[in-house]
Amino acid sequence: MNLPVDKECFINNYISGRKLILVDANTLPKLNITNFEDIKSITAAIHKLLNVQPETWSRSISLPPRDPESMFLIYKRPTGRVYDKKPQSKILEETGYLIKRPKLTKNMWDLNYYEMPNFPKEI
Repeated sequence: MNLPVDKECFINNYISGRKLILVDANTLPKLNITNFEDIKSITAAIHKLLNVQPETWSRSISLPPRDPESMFLIYKRPTGRVYDKKPQSKILEETGYLIKRPKLTKNMWDLNYYEMPNFPKEI
């Protein structure tokens, strides 16, 4: 994709690798990229580069807004120690893709219910 005019638009608007996940067909006209064929090729190249599925209008509202890889990239978009050191499993827990398992406070022997046997019965 050799589009020098579009490259200047990205540089002038400070679009780096972390902010690239937010660039879609709605944001490109705000960056002064108005040719529709360029918009289609740029969004397809971004989705291919980041390995992200494009958003679909027919996605069910019961599903999360995006796939886990996209949510991970969106969460990692800000910079700083907090965002850089957090592992992917913690991020997916916070976004709701992984369910945090409750910690057991007892050991397995405390979970067993002990009852005195009622046999042999005395006659």
